[in-house]
Amino acid sequence: MSPESKLRLMLERCKQINWTGRKALAVIVVLYLASSFFQSPIEDSQLVGVPHIRVGDGAVAPPMVLSGDSPHYLLTVNSIIADGDVDLANNYRDAGSGGWQAGVRFRGEALEHHTETDSQGKERSIHSIFLPLLLSPVALPFRGTQWVEPVCILFTLAAMLAAFVVFLRRSGLDSRWVLVLAVATPLWCYARDIWTEPWLTVVWVGILFSGSLPVLFVLGLLGTLIKYNFVLVPVSMAVVLWLRGERRKAYVLAASGVLGIVIAIGTVQYLFQDVDHFNLFHLGAHYRTADAPLRHKIAPLWPRFRWLVGILFHPESGLLPFFPFLAWGLWRLRKGGPVFVPALVFLLLHATYPGWHGGTGFSSRYLVPLVPALVVAVASGKPRSRLFIVALAYSALWGALAGIYPSLAYDRTPVEIGLHVWRHLSRLFSG
Repeated sequence: MSPESKLRLMLERCKQINWTGRKALAVIVVLYLASSFFQSPIEDSQLVGVPHIRVGDGAVAPPMVLSGDSPHYLLTVNSIIADGDVDLANNYRDAGSGGWQAGVRFRGEALEHHTETDSQGKERSIHSIFLPLLLSPVALPFRGTQWVEPVCILFTLAAMLAAFVVFLRRSGLDSRWVLVLAVATPLWCYARDIWTEPWLTVVWVGILFSGSLPVLFVLGLLGTLIKYNFVLVPVSMAVVLWLRGERRKAYVLAASGVLGIVIAIGTVQYLFQDVDHFNLFHLGAHYRTADAPLRHKIAPLWPRFRWLVGILFHPESGLLPFFPFLAWGLWRLRKGGPVFVPALVFLLLHATYPGWHGGTGFSSRYLVPLVPALVVAVASGKPRSRLFIVALAYSALWGALAGIYPSLAYDRTPVEIGLHVWRHLSRLFSG
């Protein structure tokens, strides 16, 4: 099928969405796109050379990465499209000397190198190479400019918005649930930056609702390559489908995950062939920094109850303190099936990880891809109690606040965010 035919087919399918669904999608598009152009807080020095309109301590400006691993992914994209390699040593130097490599906010910053250095002095990223590879084709026409950053973010946003269309069309749920997914979860915050989590969410939505075997295979493969532990989603879903007698889907999903892991291991071993130690995926278990020797961290991979409690209930890095309505979905996981079993496996997987808190971020970053399955689970229970309505409204408050003003929500508890806002408003009105 030609690209033109695919586009016409997509438009025809969009026309099948009822008017209420179209309004819900229009609201989401406006909210997501508008918020991505609002950067706050930001210094005047960071806005030099950037088209912008100053608004208080923020600015209307092209989309920007904020913190965490995002600038390191962007830096790898720039290395691929500008240098044609994944040796990041010169890219970190360029960012430190005021270049655009790691984004507008990080010009002139001495970033910690998320890399390992091999025997030839080349620095390889400890993050998966496949997300930068996915972003590189759309960023290629803008190589060497400040526009690589907003293009990568807008591409991520477009993928997320496409996932909302699929969710609305294929889930069979009322259009209000797509608004819940978009606004009352951490998705809004993460979709306006460069993270693996929005992309894994897009993949998971596609796997949940696609009936095409080739599409399922591509999605399972893509998700596994973007983040290797995602392999448990297509594989666990394959097991459930096989037990239910849907053998063709099961074989396709299992094959996509297995092939993804094989490709990932082969690629990583090739890239790190000249380092002085062996590591299967080189995801940071071994790494060098400018001020520290090579560090080797090994942690046992078995479920720890305190980690499971943390990833769900920790006041800063847990899922439920910000989005308690999802507790209704977690309870429904006991029902089993191809939707719920992979979600439960994914949750327990991250309960085995000592770094369950996910580093810099908002709420539980690692559980973001789980959110669509949880929303489906919540909707299947048809909750109507006042407690649920209050929990949903409370969740929407934090989802919207973090989506509009992510720097306010990063690495803070709900109480800390509330106090910060109160102090800011008090100074504003007293002045």
